[in-house]
Amino acid sequence: MESKEIIKYVKKSIKPLKDYDGSPLYRCSAILNDGLYLPCVAIKSTKICVDLAIKRFDETRKVKKLHKSAGYRSIVESFVCSGNRLNDYDVKSLDKSPYAIPVPRISEMGGETSMGWTEFTGVMDDGSDYCFGTTFHTMFFDMPEGYTAERLVKLIHAVGGEPRRHDKVFREKPHFECYVKKL
Repeated sequence: MESKEIIKYVKKSIKPLKDYDGSPLYRCSAILNDGLYLPCVAIKSTKICVDLAIKRFDETRKVKKLHKSAGYRSIVESFVCSGNRLNDYDVKSLDKSPYAIPVPRISEMGGETSMGWTEFTGVMDDGSDYCFGTTFHTMFFDMPEGYTAERLVKLIHAVGGEPRRHDKVFREKPHFECYVKKL
């Protein structure tokens, strides 16, 4: 797919989340040109990422002590060498992700329930409920067998110190990021 086809699809078919910087982020699944299926892909703006990198590089260049230390290098490294990235031209098709909790539900998730941990109960459309938790990422979550995230009808924020009702916790899933221009 070309970037413009990706943009057209996500704007028409996927409700965006706000990324950490407030920019739109579209969660979907992708089939690559070689047939590989990736169930968790975040479509994001190249401009936002590039602008943030330039800002961070400029800020740290001004701090001579940081520039001479490993600090500047680690900032560059985090932008250049970390994360799972996918080229837009490697995407054959996109679809909804079975692991993307609907945007209206995300706001019910709440904040941390303990240091570095967010836990909540997800209620499904058949009334069953499951425990979900994450240390940081809230874009995609593993789902109980036979369910997709679309079947979540309510999230109940856990209260810190409250005993867990379930033994199994469905955790965040790793994802790929695909950057497109003019999103």
